[in-house]
This record gives sequence, C-alpha cells and structure tokens, in this order.
Amino acid sequence: MTTTLIGHPEPDPHLNDPAAERRLLGAVLRYPSIGDHALVTATAMAFTNDRHRAIFQAAAAVRGRGQPCDPAHVEAELSHHSSARADSVTIDDLHQLAAHAPPEPVAIYYLAIVRDLAALRPKPSPADPDTYRAQGNAPEGIPPMPMHGFLTDDD
Repeated sequence: MTTTLIGHPEPDPHLNDPAAERRLLGAVLRYPSIGDHALVTATAMAFTNDRHRAIFQAAAAVRGRGQPCDPAHVEAELSHHSSARADSVTIDDLHQLAAHAPPEPVAIYYLAIVRDLAALRPKPSPADPDTYRAQGNAPEGIPPMPMHGFLTDDD
C-alpha cells in the first residue's frame, strides 16, 4: 500500500466483496422494495465482477421500463443486449441468486457494503478524459476542466 502526499495510505484498488455483491443482486431479484432502493443508491460501477455489473445493469433497465425485476425479465434483458459479460449469465444463475437472497433487512446491510467499498476504491483520474467520461463523471462531449481559483485564493 502506498501513501499519499499527506501521509495517508491510498485505498486498495481491489476492495471488493463478491459475496455481498451476490447477496445484493439476489435481493434485487427477489424483493421489489430492495430493488428500488438499490437501483437508486448504487451504480453498476459499484460491482467489481463483470457478470454482477451486467446483471445489475439489466435489472436497472427492466425496472426503468416498469416491469417486475424477476429472473425471467432480467434474463430476457441480458439476452436482448448480449455481450461477453451477459452471455455467461443463465436463467439458472439468476434463480440461484434470488433463492439465496438474504431477508430484506439484511439486504440493506449488503447494499451498504457494496456501496461503501465502491466509494473507497480509487476514482479514475480527471487527467484521463476517456476513462473519466466512461465512468459517468463528466457530461458527454465536455472534457473535465480543472477549476483553479474557484473558492480558493491562488495568489
């Protein structure tokens, strides 16, 4: 682990908890209220596993259309937007996730774990506009700009 200029350790770029991600996805597929809360609270980038990210994005798309976020609808969404990540997810995988979902109150705990670990991971650098924009941190077509002197005195 390296240290920053002010002596604090930089966060580990591999902070993740795959079990928490699976439990959260199972809860999203099983409980409508958890699905609504998770889709507002977390983003797809909170998931470190490509398969988990694809499932979460498909669940968000299904929920955005007002359909129930169950394994059948999510699997249909994944097959509609087939990619290398989504091809490896089967309906049985989605049913397994839903079957092993924790109780609703515990699912909120897993949501907090996934969200907080994502917040601790290093963010992409604004110096790399392609990565920064791909993460959704800059408006499309507008490169991020440093704001020297904004709310500070640079004299």
